[in-house]
Amino acid sequence: MLTPDSTDGQRLWDIFGVYPWKFILKYDGERNWMTEGRYPLRPRLLWKHFQDAAVQIGVRFGNRTQYALLDIDRGSPYLTMSAITQLREALETIGIVRTIPIRSSWSDGLHLYIPLPESVNTFDLAVTLKGCVQAQGFEVKEGQLEIFPNTKAFGRSWLKEFVEYQGHRLPLQPGSGSVLLTEALQPVGNHLGRFWWSWDFAAAAQDFPLLQAAIAAGRRNRKRSKRMLTTFDHWREDLRAEITEGWTAHGQTNHLLKQIGCHGRVFLGLSGDALATYIEDTARDCPGYQQWCRHTHEIARKAFSWARSIENFYYPADSPETKTRSGDPQQAPLPDGNKAKQWDATQRIIQALKSLIQDGTYQTLESVTDWASEIVARARCSLSTLYKNIEHWHPIKSGILEQLIELYVMPRSVSDSGRNEGHSGNPNPYLMNGFKSLPLSPFTHLEGGMKSLTLTTLHKKTLSPGVFGGCGGKERFSPGPTED
Repeated sequence: MLTPDSTDGQRLWDIFGVYPWKFILKYDGERNWMTEGRYPLRPRLLWKHFQDAAVQIGVRFGNRTQYALLDIDRGSPYLTMSAITQLREALETIGIVRTIPIRSSWSDGLHLYIPLPESVNTFDLAVTLKGCVQAQGFEVKEGQLEIFPNTKAFGRSWLKEFVEYQGHRLPLQPGSGSVLLTEALQPVGNHLGRFWWSWDFAAAAQDFPLLQAAIAAGRRNRKRSKRMLTTFDHWREDLRAEITEGWTAHGQTNHLLKQIGCHGRVFLGLSGDALATYIEDTARDCPGYQQWCRHTHEIARKAFSWARSIENFYYPADSPETKTRSGDPQQAPLPDGNKAKQWDATQRIIQALKSLIQDGTYQTLESVTDWASEIVARARCSLSTLYKNIEHWHPIKSGILEQLIELYVMPRSVSDSGRNEGHSGNPNPYLMNGFKSLPLSPFTHLEGGMKSLTLTTLHKKTLSPGVFGGCGGKERFSPGPTED
C-alpha cells in the first residue's frame, strides 16, 4: 500500500487508518456529513483530504483501537472547567490519567482524546468508558456528551447485517477551526508535531494495567456474569495487607483509594456516601498518608469519585446483583424480618454512642477509627453495619462534635448535672483541634469565670493507625498497624 511522503501523513494513517471502510466526508458549504462506502480509504487519500481546507474527513473504529475520545458540544452543561475536571477525575479511576484537549471545530466544541499505549477491544473500551462517566453522574447523550467508540448494537449475523461504529472527524484539519488546547483550554495552534508529542506523552502516562482491569470488569458486568472470584479469601487478605502498609512513596494515592474502596464495597457491602466516607476515613488512617499523599487537600473529593466508580464495577460479595438498563443496582424489597434487624442495629448504635458520651469515653478517642471501634464493641455489630448507619454515629458527619462543644459551654454552676455527667473538665485535644470552622464561640470554665474560646480553623488530624481487635469474639478489620 502506497504511503504519503510526509511523516505526519504516515503517522495520521497509523493511528486513524485502522478501519478504512465507510469513512465520512463533509464538503465546504454542506451542513451534513456523508458516508463514502463505494471504496476503502487509502493512506495517500487520507492525507490528501486532510490537507484540503475545502473538505473535512472522518473515520470509524474497527474491532480494536488504540485511542478513544469524548465529545462535548457547545451548549452542553459539561463544557465548563469544573465539569471537565470532574470528567478527567472520573477517567483517572479507570487508569486514564492523561487526555489531550482539542477544540473540535469553529463551533467551539471540545474533544478529549485518550491515547493508549496498546490496542484494546473496541467494544469493551466503549462499555467501560460509558460505565465510568455514568457512574460519576454524567449523562451520555447526543449534543451533551458523546463517547467514541460508542456502544453500538450488534447486527443480525444470520442476515449478514453489520453495524458500524459512529464516525468522528479528524483533529487539527486546516480550515476546520480545530486547534490544540492547553490544560486550561487555551488555544496553542494546530501544529501536528506538537500533537504527536502530546499523544506519545499521554499514551505513556496511562495506567494501562488499571485500565485493563477496568475493561475486564466492564465486560463482566455487561454480560451480567454472576461468577465470584475463586480466590476471594486471598483477595481480601491482599487488600488488607496493602491498606495496612499504606503509603510508602509518592504516586500511590489512586491505587490505595481503589483498594480501600474495593474492600469497603465487596467485603463490607458499603455504597453511596457510606462508601465514600469509609474510603476517606481509612485513607487518613493509613501509615504514610501525611508524608507521601499529595492529595490531602482534596481527599474527600477523590474518595467520593472513587466510591462512585467502584460501585459501578464491583458488587458486595454476599449479595448477587442484577442490573437495570441504566446500570443502577436493583434492590429487592426487604422482608419485614430484615427491616426489624436493621432497625434493631440502628438503635444499638445510637445507644452505644450515647453511652460512650455519658461515661466520658469519647475524651479518649483520638481518631474516627477509634470511634468506630468503640461503637462496634458496644453495639455488637459489624463495621459494615456501622458504616451503613453513618449518619447516627460519625463524629463529623453526624454533627455530634458540635453537640460535644456544648459540653464545654456549660459552667460548673449549672445544675443540669445530667448534661455534664462523666465530663472531667479536661477536653481532649483531638476534639478541640479537630473541628471544622463552626459559627460558635464556645466557652470554657476558668476558675469560676467564663472565657471565650473561638474555633476558627480546621485542622484535620491524621488519623492514628488502627488495630486488629475483637468484637464479640469476631475479628474486625482496621487499616492501621498495631501500635506498641
